[in-house]
Amino acid sequence: MLLVTDQPGLTIFAIPKRFDGHFGLIQGNAIRSWARLEPAPQIILLGADEGTAEMAAEVGAHHVPDVASSPAGAPMFDDVLAKGQRYAQADTVCFLNADIVLTPQWNRAVWSVRRWAPSYLMVGRRWNLDVMAPIDFGRAQWARELVDEATTRGALASNRFIDYFVFPRGILTEIPPFVIGRPGYDNWLLWSVRRRGIPLIDATEAAPVVHQNHDYSHIKAAGAAPGGREAYLRGEDTRRNAELAGGWQRYFTTDHATHVIKEGQIRRALERRYLEARVETVRRYVVDVTRPLRRKLGIDQAAFDRLRRKAGRA
Repeated sequence: MLLVTDQPGLTIFAIPKRFDGHFGLIQGNAIRSWARLEPAPQIILLGADEGTAEMAAEVGAHHVPDVASSPAGAPMFDDVLAKGQRYAQADTVCFLNADIVLTPQWNRAVWSVRRWAPSYLMVGRRWNLDVMAPIDFGRAQWARELVDEATTRGALASNRFIDYFVFPRGILTEIPPFVIGRPGYDNWLLWSVRRRGIPLIDATEAAPVVHQNHDYSHIKAAGAAPGGREAYLRGEDTRRNAELAGGWQRYFTTDHATHVIKEGQIRRALERRYLEARVETVRRYVVDVTRPLRRKLGIDQAAFDRLRRKAGRA
């Protein structure tokens, strides 16, 4: 076991898929980008899939092969978070998906946030881009060129998809046994930190990251159930994640952020989309707490929405 030393700095941890074919290419791009951040972060690669130990050796990462998994073989979020924080040597940690290319801009945003408050969760939307070749890290402007390509030829992903989480080590514990790589666990986590009063920071504008597009061939299913995209959308792991999340009221997005990063400063999130999300949060709460009474009165959701709209016009 590594000795935790509370050193200032950054630990990045992830659980890659098999380094095979296109996944091998894009994960190699991503992890090599992490190793080029300055100052250099500690990197922890979890899991025993083919190629993980070799990549860890290449970039000088710590390798933790033993990770809990679902019956279909998908990694468990609570175990990955626990082990990533256990082996982290830095006081700030980042869990992210292993296909995400990190940039110097992102790194500067992290260092701004970690000086700002003792407790926070920094997240951001990703830029989706088709990447079919190794990134040439020998080019001085590789990061700027990649971001320019992503913002012109790629697409900004939905606010529902969260691919990285930056936070002080030790604040994310007692996590339900969600499955990584299936919908819901990331949205629940945003809801959870907001519920605990922890500042949620949307770093999308200040901290571009690039998600390298891929298919769903890596997703397997238990037994005779179909894998791939079908398993992602309707498989047992997805169903279980939805059950653990506890309802649509707990599916938060980056628009539920309390703060944003602009020009290197952390500011209150006061743009329209953030304010609208707060109004929607109140509506979700009202819907949730009035459900038992509405059931007794025989008022279904559609009737409740009609009454709410009518009251708004009065």
